[in-house]
Amino acid sequence: MTTKMPDFHIRRTYAAEYEQAVSLLFSSGSEAFTWLYGNGDSSRAMAFLANSFTRDDTALSHNNIWCVTADDNVVATFILANVAAAEALSGPGITQVFRYYGFSSALTCSWRAIRLERSLPAPKPDCLHISGVAVDPLFRGQSILRRIIDFADQKAYELECSMLSLDVAKTNTAAIAKYQHLGFVHQYSRPAPHKTVPGFHYFTRAVLDRDEE
Repeated sequence: MTTKMPDFHIRRTYAAEYEQAVSLLFSSGSEAFTWLYGNGDSSRAMAFLANSFTRDDTALSHNNIWCVTADDNVVATFILANVAAAEALSGPGITQVFRYYGFSSALTCSWRAIRLERSLPAPKPDCLHISGVAVDPLFRGQSILRRIIDFADQKAYELECSMLSLDVAKTNTAAIAKYQHLGFVHQYSRPAPHKTVPGFHYFTRAVLDRDEE
């Protein structure tokens, strides 16, 4: 007897989905999130992400995070941003850090963000950057990553971007192999911002050509 494949759908996340979505989002870069927002405390970092996610005015708001759903359950997350989107979200991101942590703690967090930016800078011109990619372990092996990349490719085409780009932790060999299988090419490597956070490999892939209609 064969098991029926779920019907997968891609849409923006809803604020009420914070328990499912934030857990996945955190898993996409747990070391970086813990260092940046938790000062080594993963629970603190998760709490910050949950607070940011449920608001409408933050860089990590549900409004800015895409998800893949199966039977209305969030089974994957990802974020798409071009240069314009990244610039528009930089202000709300800083505001949220100061609002949540207060002035003194926020200064430390901002300093870490500057260091992290050396490893994870803003999207380059003409690129649609993919980040925050995480798939529920129960749904892996069902081509969800391919669906995400195909969706991103279509969005990039609509935004007139010529390239997709993403960063992968140097330690995540499984993800590196999957992205290479999907046509991404390693361009260069970026340094680790801290001893608890791995460095990153930067990958790009040309947006697929589409026939003129």
